[in-house]
Parts: sequence; structure tokens; C-alpha cells
Amino acid sequence: MYKINSDKLEKVVALFNSQIDPKATDELIEGEICADWNEGAEHQAWIDTASPREIVDWLASFYES
Repeated sequence: MYKINSDKLEKVVALFNSQIDPKATDELIEGEICADWNEGAEHQAWIDTASPREIVDWLASFYES
């Protein structure tokens, strides 16, 4: 399982809640970001370097409220 910095997660959740789904929880969002994706180390590197905006855009591309 992947990991996301708590400060970055907080920013992602705030942005996601304000623009996509105000009911999405920290746990739901973290679960999606840190799920068992097939990309391996590449996915962790992306989590580490992507901006909160980029992560929210990625989540929104497959999210259904």
C-alpha cells in the first residue's frame, strides 16, 4: 500500500470537498490514492511529487458522487 503525506492529504481533501464532493471523507480519499495500484514505485513517486490539484483532478476523473 502506498502512503501520502498528511499535510498533502489534508490539502487534497479540502480541495476535493470544495469542488467535487463535500461528503467525501479523509479515509475514502486516502483509500483511493493509496489503493493497490499496479504502477508500483511509479505511483508512489507520483503521490510524492504531484500537486494537490493534480491529485484531485486524477481522482475526479473516475469518481462518482
